Amino acid sequence: MLIGPLVISPGKAFTEPLFVLLTIALLSLALGLRRARPRWPVAVAMMAMALLWMLSTRVVSNAIARTLIVNEHPTVAPQVIVIAAGGASVEALNMTSEHRVITGAAWWRRNPRALLVIAGIDTLPSGRSPQTALLMRAEAIRFGVPASSIVLDLRSHDTREHAIELARRPGITPSTPVGIVTSDWHMRRAVAAFRRHFKTVIPYPAAGDYSEPIIPGSLLPSSGALWESTLMLHEWIGIWWYALRG
Repeated sequence: MLIGPLVISPGKAFTEPLFVLLTIALLSLALGLRRARPRWPVAVAMMAMALLWMLSTRVVSNAIARTLIVNEHPTVAPQVIVIAAGGASVEALNMTSEHRVITGAAWWRRNPRALLVIAGIDTLPSGRSPQTALLMRAEAIRFGVPASSIVLDLRSHDTREHAIELARRPGITPSTPVGIVTSDWHMRRAVAAFRRHFKTVIPYPAAGDYSEPIIPGSLLPSSGALWESTLMLHEWIGIWWYALRG
């Protein structure tokens, strides 16, 4: 998903269902705190609601996102550019996949000798599907990458497997310079996964914008900000999980 600034006016934020529900819950708990015996369960509930409030603000979601961004300037040209698939709807790419393939195609045009690998197969209730990779391939061709320069990895399911499958590809060695294109909030996990198999890994993030100015509305909870905070925390859990798995 491409995450950009969303400036919420205070008036609109006050009608956000999550804001209304959290306000009611916190006021109710505060009123019941005096009469509660013992008080600690109510106090714990209030702290949990306050934490949820914080995670639901744009200020906090953007701050968590910034901890995931990898700032590295490329020093060598990639011989392989890997674009991580990011999902699709029934007939079209979602914003995440679209942004990644546009970014990856633009990078390939500056390195036209590189092999472009679109990695990842969709896992659906009905089974595995190559739909996202095929749609991303069509988009890459539309943005100037010849079909002969594109290969699909239709075996890997996640970022860790993207790196493993690329390392198994004929002609690819640990010394091959590999460029990674994925969402900036996903780059830290991707770089760590690929550096387990390749000496030179070059991050090239599909960048979002986390520079939203702090206004009253950005300090109030919204469902969109909560979704983004959840996504970013999921990334950190994924990073720790990959580190444990080795």
